[in-house]
Amino acid sequence: MKPIDTLYLDSTAKPTSDLYKSLINLDVMELPGQLDYFAPELYNSDELFASTGALVYVIDSQDEYLAAIENLILIINHVSALNKGIHIEVLIHKMDGSSDDFKMDTQRDIRTRIMAELSTFGLDDVLVNFHVTSIFDHTIYEAFSKIVQRLIAEYGVLEQMCDMLMETTCLDKVYLFDINSKIYIATDSSANSLQTYEACAEFIDVNTDLIALYEEDDIEENSKISFY
Repeated sequence: MKPIDTLYLDSTAKPTSDLYKSLINLDVMELPGQLDYFAPELYNSDELFASTGALVYVIDSQDEYLAAIENLILIINHVSALNKGIHIEVLIHKMDGSSDDFKMDTQRDIRTRIMAELSTFGLDDVLVNFHVTSIFDHTIYEAFSKIVQRLIAEYGVLEQMCDMLMETTCLDKVYLFDINSKIYIATDSSANSLQTYEACAEFIDVNTDLIALYEEDDIEENSKISFY
């Protein structure tokens, strides 16, 4: 879906769950912002959070976010007692069109407030990862790539394999992509550049479009022919 098309989507009214099967398998549940996360009549929150690998919390940077931060702290306080290994990921979202200074100031303000609130609740040991994102560029894919990587127990081995591939082929950068989602599952240990990732993601889009254009059903042999 193109980013502009998401403007016409209805807001999520109830918990929804989707299973994504590709190079990686992800069971994703979306909880609407207006939901009482601990309402037993909607779903079993204890069972859900106890088995969840990552909690992704989206903060609208263009809106008043103090209430959102307070809500996040309550959720962290609840889930951290149920699941010590859960990853807390905060997306500081809708940062498109903002200046670099505004992005840095907003991220610093939200991070400072969250860490101060966690300290007040005695949750200083809880690790929270922050991502500045937008659906109108590749920052949202970059953020989810890093989130997924933290869920892969074998990531260290994948990174070593990418390093070996880069050394033996003299490549500048190596990514292991999930084509369907444009999330990169692993990369080598060298410094990552958003521009390099964007170039690779754009190439994937072009390649996917070309495959769709030239892929046809062979009626006689009941097979598909793909041109690359």
